[in-house]
Formats: sequence, structure tokens, C-alpha cells
Amino acid sequence: MAKCARCAGNAALIHVKDSTSFYRCRHCDIIFTGERPLQENLYSESYYKPWGLTDASEPRGRACKMATFQRWLGSLERFGPTGKVLDVGCAAGFFLEAAKERGWVPYGIEISPFASDLAKKKFGGLVFTGTIENAPHAAEFFDSVTFFDVIEHVQSPEHFLRCVARMLKQGGTIALSTVNISSVSCRVLKRLWPHFKPEHVVYFSSKSLRKLLDNAGFETCAWSFACKDLTLAYIAAYFESYPMPVLSFFFRSIVRLLPASIASTPFRIFSGEMFVIARKRESAR
Repeated sequence: MAKCARCAGNAALIHVKDSTSFYRCRHCDIIFTGERPLQENLYSESYYKPWGLTDASEPRGRACKMATFQRWLGSLERFGPTGKVLDVGCAAGFFLEAAKERGWVPYGIEISPFASDLAKKKFGGLVFTGTIENAPHAAEFFDSVTFFDVIEHVQSPEHFLRCVARMLKQGGTIALSTVNISSVSCRVLKRLWPHFKPEHVVYFSSKSLRKLLDNAGFETCAWSFACKDLTLAYIAAYFESYPMPVLSFFFRSIVRLLPASIASTPFRIFSGEMFVIARKRESAR
């Protein structure tokens, strides 16, 4: 038995994977890891290997992420005008590129010195290396804040969201994606689910994420299963970094057999994640 990382309720061990223990809270229905990795040791150059950031002038991950971000920005723009947007966990800056193309003024925060250096080559001082807790941005400065594939890495999600709310203008919007423990893929694959990995320290269902947003001062505007644009080359590289029985061999073999033009063509796939847009309530500070 363990204590929940969020509500301090009782939590039960559900499985152990790669020496990491995963617990489910009986009260708030989140899953969290018992071990807390040191974040500064996680996001080195090797972490971004599936993206191909160091072995090509046009990384394999760029086309995937740009296509996904263009769609997600289109969804975000339904709930407010373009303006200043902060992307927390901006990595190499692909979202910042997509946002700039659509008329936004993009800013970024990235904890990884390796990735933030790549983003700074394109956006200079608009990218801050560090965390949202120590970022220099003024209160109520941004029209929107985005954080894709980020909150599952955060050891105190509610504190993180309150930092986001502080930086947002009244009525400002957020867009996020995160892994979804109520997804079919999680329920079927159980401990073999690819999203169960050491750098993910907390996992939400759709219900528990809505409750978290509400507690932090946000009103959910839109919710959907996340659909991402991926390529077979990207998927194969991902399963090389995160090996899975059969799947790693299958995708590696497929990519070797197919022409490069086909292996690098993006297609849409549901990723076992959720995509959420929410608005800062007028009373939130």
C-alpha cells in the first residue's frame, strides 16, 4: 500500500514494469509511479532519438508534429483569437513554428538544455530553459498556454496548472494532450501499454483530468481522444527506444522493406491519449 501522490489517499500496486512500480489511487483514480526520477537526468540528447533530431537536417519527427500541431491549433482558435501563446515543454520548437505560421506570437519553456538550444536557434530569447515554476514571464501575460505530452511528467500537476493560470489572461485558454488510462489501448495492453514508462510519473483518466482542471480554476471547453500524425519511420524509431515484444521487430522490418517515401509519409492514428481545451475561469488567479 502507498499514499497517493495527489490526494494522499490509499493506493494499491497494480504492476511493476522495468523496475518501476505503478500504483492506482482508490480515491481519485490516478495512476502514479512509486519512484520519482530526477528530471534533469532524463531529457538529454538520447531522449529525442526517435525524433531524429541529430541525424538529419529535416528530422523524421518534424513532419508528424507540425501536421498534428496545425490541427490542434485550429481547434484552439475556435475558442479565442490568436495572440501570445506559451508552449510549455516546447522541445525543439516545432509547435512554435506552427503557431508562428498561423499568426501567433510564440514563446517556449523547455527543461532540456539540448532541446531548448535547438528551439533557441529559431526563436532566440523567446525560449526559456527551465521549468514553468522559475520562468520569468509576467502574470496574465499570455492569451493561451499549451502543454502537449507534458503533464504526465510533472510531479505536482495541480501546482503546475496554477502556475499556468497565473500566466494566463482572464478568460485565456489552454490546450493539452496527455496519456489516457481510460483508453481502450491501456485497458487491453495493461502493463504492456507503451505509455507506462519511468519518465511518466502520473496518469489520468478523462474523469480525473477534468476534476484536476476544475480544481485548478479551469473550465473544460472541449475534450477528445487525441489523434496524432505519425510516420512508420517515427513509430519504428520509437519502438527501438521503447522495445515491445513483436511490435519492435514488426515496425523495424516494415520500414526496411518499404520505400523511404512511404515510410516517411504521415498518417493519422489514435494514440491512447486525450486532447483537451479549457478556459481560465474569471475567479482563477
